[in-house]
Amino acid sequence: MKYLLTFFVLLSLNSAGWAQSQCELMFQEKLWGQKFYHAYKPSKEPITVGIEVEALVPTKIGLSGIVKILESEIQKTYGEVFVDHRPDSLIEYRVSYYKSGTQYTYQVHRGWHGTNKKFIDAEISSPIVRDKNDLDFFLNTLNILKRKVKLKAQPSQAGVHVHFGFSKTSEAELGFLITLFSVLEKQILQTFSTTNSRQNRYTNTSSESLLYYLQNTPVNQLRLNSMYSVVSEKKKNYALNILSLQKYETVEMRLFNSSVNASHVLQMVNFTVGFMNAVRSKDPRLTQFLMSNKNSHQLDLQELAKALDLPILSQSEKRALRAIKFQSIKSELGERFSREN
Repeated sequence: MKYLLTFFVLLSLNSAGWAQSQCELMFQEKLWGQKFYHAYKPSKEPITVGIEVEALVPTKIGLSGIVKILESEIQKTYGEVFVDHRPDSLIEYRVSYYKSGTQYTYQVHRGWHGTNKKFIDAEISSPIVRDKNDLDFFLNTLNILKRKVKLKAQPSQAGVHVHFGFSKTSEAELGFLITLFSVLEKQILQTFSTTNSRQNRYTNTSSESLLYYLQNTPVNQLRLNSMYSVVSEKKKNYALNILSLQKYETVEMRLFNSSVNASHVLQMVNFTVGFMNAVRSKDPRLTQFLMSNKNSHQLDLQELAKALDLPILSQSEKRALRAIKFQSIKSELGERFSREN
């Protein structure tokens, strides 16, 4: 990673008269983005989330079968539902309803274009999730789709993408998020078992060019457009995608493997909400963790997860989770969204 390259550059400068202690001080400051952390104020924006699930659906059922289930579940819960079908559009189906005067829209369309003849690839995108009830409805519906239309995960090729609302962000706030994530990135990918095939194609590790730009540019000279330009070469295909800010005012975590298990998707959402909100709100627990590690040459994800109460599971816990029915854990794990909001 770029911060390691910076460290070696600083070590070479030591022979030219730099004291070792000065080098270490500068390296540690760049380790987790201290210069950014002290340059932005906590956000007061409400938490919003968007969830995209890529999966396989039997060809004989197709996208229309997914839409029928969505339509039925929405009618049961919210009443009137509107289906907009555009066969030639990138977004083939839009399924909308109103809740408290606000329009919510599911999108259903072809996904990454798999080659399995018995199944077609599908992507189901949630509306903007604003509260725990919205989240529970999405996860319950996913559970029903898995059961009734035989929705199937494809972790080697497809993913679950979680968008977190990042409106009214600043260069310093975004710089801190990117730097902190890059330090923890390998541990996060390992923890969530991101497949190698997806890492090589769809979830590239943090852009070294972007990290170089952030580390070598004074905070007051950083520009969001410059940050977007640096990463635009590979478009959105990073584990942490900041280009979604331009269109949706969100930052997207793309590292999660495809899953139609509602409890797994819930864990992905809870991790994203907990991590992102700690950055946005400058959670005192995060501040304390960083200050206690200011002299460290590495940050430990498990220690951070413990400090922030992030839902990171060990391998044995993951195996145990597979044996638990979604309904029995939904209320317990789903509390994070309403608590953080």
